[in-house]
Amino acid sequence: MKSEFFLKLCLVLIAWSFFIGTSLARIYDLNNVTEKELCSLPGIGKVLAQRIIEYRKEHGRFVSVEELLNVKGIGKKKLKKLRKYLKVDTSLGLTTQKEDFSKNETSTFQAKIYYYKDERGIVHFTQFPNEVPAKYRSRLKPWH
Repeated sequence: MKSEFFLKLCLVLIAWSFFIGTSLARIYDLNNVTEKELCSLPGIGKVLAQRIIEYRKEHGRFVSVEELLNVKGIGKKKLKKLRKYLKVDTSLGLTTQKEDFSKNETSTFQAKIYYYKDERGIVHFTQFPNEVPAKYRSRLKPWH
């Protein structure tokens, strides 16, 4: 009888933790989140959501959640609160929609090699253009 009680208790706790984990812990990809979804997060209203979307349009894909610190109205405290709701998906497939860095439009990403020069003249090569630091994205060129 005692073991039956503990078994039921364990099942209830497992079901409860699954329910809490799936219903409350919604995590949004910062590069795909909509204004409406941003407004549902604590501390983000319509104006701040629009600033985040505008920043993404102007500077391209977010490389990390910390890049939100560049958005007016987001400081370290707010970022700390938002971190558990936001992520940046860095996985790339061969036919994933990625940004065309020269025109700021989306295009189908093919397995290409890109390069850019930093301020010291060092050439960097990458297959992952969305992971290039934002300040170098305008210098990013496909390698032939």
